[in-house]
Amino acid sequence: MVQTQLQTLFQSLVGSFMSTARIKDTSFRGNTDGSRRQTATDAPVSKSSSSSSTADEPIKTGLVLLLAELCVYMESTTVPSVMELLASAFQTKGFRGSDEPPPFVGGEVARRLGTAGNLLLSSYVDLHGRSLSTLVERSVHSTNWLNAQPPRAPRPVCDLLLERLVKAEAELARLMDGTGRTPGGALRPDTAGSHHSRGGSMGDVLESAAVERGVAKLFRGKVQPYGGGGLKFTQSAIMSAIIIVGLKSLVEYIRLQTLGKAGLQQLQLDMYYLRPKLLRLVGGSDSEAVAQLLDEVVAAGAARSNDPSMLEVATLEKALLAVNR
Repeated sequence: MVQTQLQTLFQSLVGSFMSTARIKDTSFRGNTDGSRRQTATDAPVSKSSSSSSTADEPIKTGLVLLLAELCVYMESTTVPSVMELLASAFQTKGFRGSDEPPPFVGGEVARRLGTAGNLLLSSYVDLHGRSLSTLVERSVHSTNWLNAQPPRAPRPVCDLLLERLVKAEAELARLMDGTGRTPGGALRPDTAGSHHSRGGSMGDVLESAAVERGVAKLFRGKVQPYGGGGLKFTQSAIMSAIIIVGLKSLVEYIRLQTLGKAGLQQLQLDMYYLRPKLLRLVGGSDSEAVAQLLDEVVAAGAARSNDPSMLEVATLEKALLAVNR
């Protein structure tokens, strides 16, 4: 009796988590679909307006991350503890029959929690990624890339992107173990010499026009910023996945534009400005894909430019130095 109720409790929790995050998945059909049908069809008519307004409200990203954390914690800690307690309490009583499965199947519960945690974490990345993609789309469409003026400073959208990423970083730092970076660190003023740690790689972007476009393959069809191996449950990996979604969106929107000389140089300056700040947000091995996509953005712009002339590194440094004064 107790074991059966525990099995049902964990399954109900998983279904409730998925329903709260508005995630549909066939593996949780028995739990989430039922709750959705009850909400949609069995609710009294008098509550329909409030239900619809709740459904229209944006999902809180912090809540989705918290639910993912709960799933991971229960999978790794709660379920093993429950199994130990049950084994101790029922070791002399046995089960109802030798051919019957135990009422509480810890392995199945852990599998469901693990799957739910991965889906919730993917949803968290997607929510932040969509926010960045919307911002990128608006900025690209509102810029006259063909007849732009020579760049003097990064576009304001760069700082807007960083602000949203810093909020995500602070959210992650509050709800999970971080990597020692201080939230907001990406917005600290830099000296001129630290804006670009890779020297002339941006200036040489035309020579590397074949900058591993394999990164683009990660996003064919549905965006998968963390590849087929799944997303690691670390602050650095999650930040990297969010940034990759935003940069990939920028690559795709730039590929639909025609850029003049000044437009391409503006894009080059934007990416030069963002590079050290974005890489500082991720760090380690998680920064590789971000660095590749920063190069990919400029390479995509060069491919769509009628005059692919780039700024020298010294000119880029001078422009950023003037901004910081």
